[in-house]
Amino acid sequence: MRQQEDRPLIVVLAILAASVLLTGGLALVLTLAREGGDTVNAPVEQTEADDAASELRVAFTSDEEGYAATTVMDADGSDRQQVSGSDQGFCVYPSWSPDGQRVACLGAADGNPFWQEGTEIGIWVSAADGSAPVHASPAISGVLEIPAAWSPDGTHLAFLGEGQAAEDGEGPNSVVHIALADGGVERSIPLPWAAQPHPWMVHQVDWSPTDDRLLLVNDTPEIGSSVYVLDSQGGELTEVFRGGRTADWSPDGEEIVVAVDSTQVILIVGADQEPRGIAQLTGEFPIDVAWSPDGAHIAVAATLVRQRDFATSLHVIALATGAVTTIVEGDEWLMWPNWSPDGNRLLFTMG
Repeated sequence: MRQQEDRPLIVVLAILAASVLLTGGLALVLTLAREGGDTVNAPVEQTEADDAASELRVAFTSDEEGYAATTVMDADGSDRQQVSGSDQGFCVYPSWSPDGQRVACLGAADGNPFWQEGTEIGIWVSAADGSAPVHASPAISGVLEIPAAWSPDGTHLAFLGEGQAAEDGEGPNSVVHIALADGGVERSIPLPWAAQPHPWMVHQVDWSPTDDRLLLVNDTPEIGSSVYVLDSQGGELTEVFRGGRTADWSPDGEEIVVAVDSTQVILIVGADQEPRGIAQLTGEFPIDVAWSPDGAHIAVAATLVRQRDFATSLHVIALATGAVTTIVEGDEWLMWPNWSPDGNRLLFTMG
């Protein structure tokens, strides 16, 4: 499974101080600023470094000041600046705006950790140096611990919350909230029971890089995970693939890569096209995928145990050849793979 021809394309960034990886038992979520793209998550080991790394900015969560706060620094660990303050509470899951000028994070009211029952959570947005903070959404009950997704023009943010419980009491469904980056929830889109026969709990939301569509991945007790596309204006909800555990947009927004853990297949779904398989994992189950900004590669985090919430290996698929390169394989856990803007650096959280 391991091939070497693609390895020079992958450069793993280092966070030089070991204490940065884990502070007070709080695993950090790092995101890399990208011009006109999604967020990228990660701390990792270094295999190669160059001057380009110093031009990248990383946002992460740290509790070194006694409370969980979002901090921004250069990818080499220098020029650290705290973005969120104590008045913004337990501020985690940062995400960069498409132009790399602002950072959004989830802030818990009164500084309560998310896992405390009844905690209300809002979205905070500030400049990358921490100035001009904006309470983009008021504190809302039931907000899920998932990074907010920016619209391509940087004017809106989508985030997820729990809706009302089903009449039979089996569990809640989800609500997609759309907030203005400059402040205020513009609309909330419930995913109604009338439209779906099963309870919904969405665990992923990503805004299309080119238009108003949202990519959603949900879990239901009966059918497992499925991938949907939702019009962010509250319109049509379309099932893309039933059985996909995680998914990601292509850079042009025309296709979606889907990981199917039941069959261990990575496939691509396009508009009005039959899904086409691009890789078959052997003895592993994919739990996360990320399409590179140049469109040439797809990163896959995989685990040896189906339904496990963390991966133990990381692979890269070259779309031109189908070659699979193993980047990490071992006993450690890893999560949240994604890419630098040029597609030459792959980042992830590892512990």
